[in-house]
Amino acid sequence: MAESEKSRGKSCLKYGCFGCLAVAGLGLVVGGVIALMVRAELNRQPMRETTETTRQLPAVKQPTMVEIEPGREAETFLLTDFDVAEPGRIILDLQDGSFSVEAGPEGEPIRVIADYDKAGFELTESYESYGETGWVYRLGYRKTSWFRFVINDDRHGDNVRLIIPRGTPVTLEGEIGPGVSRLELGGLWLLDTKLELNAGEHRIEFDEPLLTPMKGFHIESSAGQVTVSGLGYASPLSASMDHSMGELVVDLEGPWARDAEIRAEGSMGAMMIHLPDDVGIDFKNPGIMLGEASTRGARNRPREVPGRPTLEVTAKMSLGELVVR
Repeated sequence: MAESEKSRGKSCLKYGCFGCLAVAGLGLVVGGVIALMVRAELNRQPMRETTETTRQLPAVKQPTMVEIEPGREAETFLLTDFDVAEPGRIILDLQDGSFSVEAGPEGEPIRVIADYDKAGFELTESYESYGETGWVYRLGYRKTSWFRFVINDDRHGDNVRLIIPRGTPVTLEGEIGPGVSRLELGGLWLLDTKLELNAGEHRIEFDEPLLTPMKGFHIESSAGQVTVSGLGYASPLSASMDHSMGELVVDLEGPWARDAEIRAEGSMGAMMIHLPDDVGIDFKNPGIMLGEASTRGARNRPREVPGRPTLEVTAKMSLGELVVR
């Protein structure tokens, strides 16, 4: 009995060693194959392509513009929400590149201009209509090779540019990044915005009034730098900005058309909020767990300014720095 058990132990040890060597050898082979594939991917020559696609959008009755303040040229809004039964929806899924969104001439098609490496990236777009004036437009851009995610090679400077015509009611939603983006949304008929911003550098600008005040503006961002500029030109009824890690800059300047609730929250990093001078400010600060906060000026602002809207501003930071000016 003892002899049999001893023999069995030696046999297990022998085959166990062979098993370990086999696994190690297989690992070396797989590692070598992966290394060769990554090297081939890095040495691959890009296939540059510049494309332009257009989609004609249905015409919609235009609202009547009303001045916010007499004598302030070009700063006009429709002061009450204009009901749009079937607005267009723009859904983005843009990753690993440089992206821009801007306003185009009224009456022209929605347009995409892209300059990218066709061998390593894929650009997709689709359009479908419903009802009399409703439609959904989807725009996607992503890497086609799994190894592109591993090596994260951004040498080729791919760029995707989306041009949305003025005078067309739309909502904007979806996901952008990792990458760099700049969204210049001033002048559009933008009803609602819901975006998820992944790691990178992102800038959303309103440098002129929207055709009508926006109903909602909501973004969630993971890591990097996010800047929202001139939100008063959009005058959303509610706005929320949640940033996980990095820097968040929120500029509330612009001709606010109505009262609004605004919430900005960061987990770790720095947050800076710029308040406009000519509105009432109801500032709420739940506090900062660990770090520094400079909010005295905001707390001393009057809650009501005769004839002007009041902004209820909530700013919260968990770890880092909070500055409200």
